[in-house]
Amino acid sequence: MAETQLIVTEERLNELMAVIFAECQVAVDGKSKVVESFDEIRHGVTNRLMQLFVKNANFSKEDFTFLVTSNNANPGSYFVDQFAGGGHIKILTLPLSFKEIIIFKLSILYQSFYIDRSGNHVEPSNELKNFYSFLVNISAKKTKRTKIFENRFIKVQDVLLEEERELIAAVNDSFKRR
Repeated sequence: MAETQLIVTEERLNELMAVIFAECQVAVDGKSKVVESFDEIRHGVTNRLMQLFVKNANFSKEDFTFLVTSNNANPGSYFVDQFAGGGHIKILTLPLSFKEIIIFKLSILYQSFYIDRSGNHVEPSNELKNFYSFLVNISAKKTKRTKIFENRFIKVQDVLLEEERELIAAVNDSFKRR
């Protein structure tokens, strides 16, 4: 598994989403179909933690698998089967309040294995790994590896580091259990 965490502005998030929605299929929990545009989920992304599942034809020919939850708290709600298929990139977005703006903690990752239609465990392909690197490179332009707390570093967009102390406090707060 590979994972990169970043703190970025809304502008950088929009740049990343423009590339993703131009080249990929995207699924999110709660919907039973592929999301066609970022505008469909923009409100959720800017207001709460969201998981986006991203597939590109270069590394996955299989469609997303959507399952229906059976819990009583949210009956009939859909979620994406995270292990089904030939692979996908997962992007977690978490909005953070910082000064007068909203910034985003992003986690871009892929799993160590997936389960294909035949039931076989498959490793992430080189194409998936390359696409992961491509997305990280887009997101990590003009960032600095910044210590958040002991043994924990996150790439932070340079423009946000002018108020580094306040930024670190806002990011640390996102790690606290609620």
